[in-house]
Amino acid sequence: MSTSTDRGYGFEYTNIQEGMTILNGTVGPETQTWIQRTGNPKYNSLSVNEQQAMIRAARTIINFLTEYEPWLLNGGIEIAQVKAAGGSTDVSDVRFTGLGQSVGLSLKSNHDAVRHPRVSPTIDIAHQWLGVNTDQRYLGEVAEIFNNFTSFCEFNNVERFNQLSNEQKKNLLYSPITACFSDLLLRVFNGPAGPDAVAHFLRYLIGDRDFYKAKADFNRGELLIEAYDFSGTMGPRHRLRMPTRCLEVIVEPGPTGLYNYINITFDRGWEVKMRLHTARTAIENSLKWDVQFVGTPRDAWNTRIRF
Repeated sequence: MSTSTDRGYGFEYTNIQEGMTILNGTVGPETQTWIQRTGNPKYNSLSVNEQQAMIRAARTIINFLTEYEPWLLNGGIEIAQVKAAGGSTDVSDVRFTGLGQSVGLSLKSNHDAVRHPRVSPTIDIAHQWLGVNTDQRYLGEVAEIFNNFTSFCEFNNVERFNQLSNEQKKNLLYSPITACFSDLLLRVFNGPAGPDAVAHFLRYLIGDRDFYKAKADFNRGELLIEAYDFSGTMGPRHRLRMPTRCLEVIVEPGPTGLYNYINITFDRGWEVKMRLHTARTAIENSLKWDVQFVGTPRDAWNTRIRF
């Protein structure tokens, strides 16, 4: 069974390859290096059935793009694996550029997370997420949580997260971190910088460039494609409106009873769910968020296509 990372990179590789074939596109040196070192090896680690399903899905996606972005058929298209090309503020995985136009493609393979940011005592999370300086209250609380956790692990010779019970993870990490982080969000969103922080938060999650998101359900053979178009220039010409205020921030239990979820509701139909989890097996002073949109405006453009 392949890992989710193998499938994710394999799916990106397949879309680049199909883009090169259908669009007669080219790739730059950074993407070529990524293909050789990461994309091709991850694709080759997949089963034949997984590879064939990804080819069908990628071919469907590229043909969809040519229907709504017909300029892609005019030639001279360069295809980039975004992270390989240094696209830090672009949440797309693959970007197609040519003739002064560009369109991004965010690919999801049986999952829907948009970002995987970290939380630790050294990360200025409010500056990163909200565009404001992190207050001393949050910094002090997070430092104390991780210091207590480190002391507990050292005293009990705990070296791996899987040595901890769910109750220990909940009490030592998940509950206190989600509590102080949700309090920080409420203080900022309800403060004088609230409207700007809301806009910054959404831009942090979706980047600063418009894109299509294509989520492939390989079990059902179906694609859900959504247009994240904030400038009104993408093919469907259906502009999304950014939220202006936060309505609610709630900490919620997960399926195993760990209080490691935060649900954030904004106006205009936007809703974000964040899941806190351990990023690695070994104990470290860092956890990771899986962040996904569970609510977008009702009039957001999307379509479902079989492959």
